[in-house]
Amino acid sequence: MNSTDGKPEDVLQLKQLVRHLQAELNKYKTSQPSTYNEMDYEHEKLLEAHEELVYKSLKAEKRIELYEKRFKSLISQRDDALFAINQHNETKETMNVVNSQQLEALRLSKEELAETVRPELNQLETKLDDLTNQLPPLISEHFSELLQNWQPPSHPQTEKIQKVILAQQELIRILEDYVQQLSEV
Repeated sequence: MNSTDGKPEDVLQLKQLVRHLQAELNKYKTSQPSTYNEMDYEHEKLLEAHEELVYKSLKAEKRIELYEKRFKSLISQRDDALFAINQHNETKETMNVVNSQQLEALRLSKEELAETVRPELNQLETKLDDLTNQLPPLISEHFSELLQNWQPPSHPQTEKIQKVILAQQELIRILEDYVQQLSEV
């Protein structure tokens, strides 16, 4: 368009529009690099955040894996402990049954033994009582006979006879002690 063909107002408007558009263009040219910089900066921040999240995710997965291993180990230990407790309880029950059986057998054996031995024990006690009652008079009787028949020896074997008498007296004393011990039983 020629400036002569158009109206001066239109030309002026067109010039203003061109200036405005050039200003806008310059504005976008200068603002675009800052927008690109901001976008690059934001993009880098997002990449860093993504890398950090990936790192944390891997770290969390490793921790989860360790926890799962520990959990499995604890479950295995618990199962082993429960098995051991069950075995212990079974053994305890078995031992209680065996112990009860043995105590009953021992009680029965003791009763049977007492029943078997009681008559023999009664017989022995009776014999002991009889001997205890008979022995002192017999000893006294024989001792008094010995004393009455005894005369002082008048020959060289006197020492031997005295030793025999002393041995007999010692024997009598031993027999009396023995009878006393038997009566205490």
